[in-house]
Amino acid sequence: MGFNTQETATISGCSTWKSIEVSRMVTEWVSYLKFSLVEPVVDGQSTVKQFLLGNPVSAMLGGEQVFSGFVTVRQASYDAKNRGAQIMAADHSQDAIAATVKATPGQYLNQTMQQICSAVCGPIGLNVTVLNNNMTFPRVSEQPGETIAAFMGRLARHCNVHGWDDANGNLFFGSFRSGSGGGVTLTEGVNILSARLTADDQYADAVLNGKGQSAGGSSTQVAGTPAAQIKTTVANPGYPSGPVARQADVIADLPVTPALLQSRTQHEVELQNIDQLDVRVTVQGWFFQDGQCWLNDSKLRSVISLNSPSLYPGTISLILKGARCMQDDKSGTTSELILTNERGLVSANSI
Repeated sequence: MGFNTQETATISGCSTWKSIEVSRMVTEWVSYLKFSLVEPVVDGQSTVKQFLLGNPVSAMLGGEQVFSGFVTVRQASYDAKNRGAQIMAADHSQDAIAATVKATPGQYLNQTMQQICSAVCGPIGLNVTVLNNNMTFPRVSEQPGETIAAFMGRLARHCNVHGWDDANGNLFFGSFRSGSGGGVTLTEGVNILSARLTADDQYADAVLNGKGQSAGGSSTQVAGTPAAQIKTTVANPGYPSGPVARQADVIADLPVTPALLQSRTQHEVELQNIDQLDVRVTVQGWFFQDGQCWLNDSKLRSVISLNSPSLYPGTISLILKGARCMQDDKSGTTSELILTNERGLVSANSI
């Protein structure tokens, strides 16, 4: 299998860029654009001056839009002949990380994560879509001073969904294994420029014990009694067979139903499996075999096969967690693909 290596990158308002990097990853919510530009000192309009903090900027790779956001970091320099700048931009999801909830009134009763996220992100104009999850929270309260991202993160953990964004700065939450595409095999000596694999189970547990409280209230009269206690247990299929079977408690930090507690505990197992395996593979070009960029949000969470005897004997199935697409005058056009466990097909104890 080969890769499309069309090498045209466009940054809005900039024709003198020297290097570019665009990154997007499931679980990190915010995409980033980094680029450097250098121009001779001449009379007239300066490209460097156009990129001030807060200014909008977008980027296209090979004709496909991959980023839309605003400048968040600007470092400028000059000498007798040239002036330049290092620019970093973040997309609209950054607003949820910086802004706090209003907490007026800040309480949601019997609402889904979609309903709650739409309400809390309305004031900052961030579009949020929760995919294929209609779990209902009996009661959720915003905490004064809590960031919008932290608040939505609590909901996401209890619904067992992960966050990512798209090229337009919209935020999505969904299952880690629901990506489209796939069918790609990364093969040592064929389409891999470099690769490394890190397997780490030092923080993994064999069993996770979920503990939480029901919403209670006057209608049920269970608040503060043993009947309000909800418990569940989830085994980690990726725990190595050799070590002593460690156990850990997962404490719900909001009122839950049995289904929400089960989902919250399963989420912790999922995070442990994701953290147990980190594979970084650098390939030529920016594009999936169907011509779409690795950064396309529909490609994230796709199944990727890895055939690299130097890293692991045999072929293993992994999930595309994220990507960094880059170009400069030293390395050319490359992408670093960030891969992790595909739960249910490859467990950590086989790595």
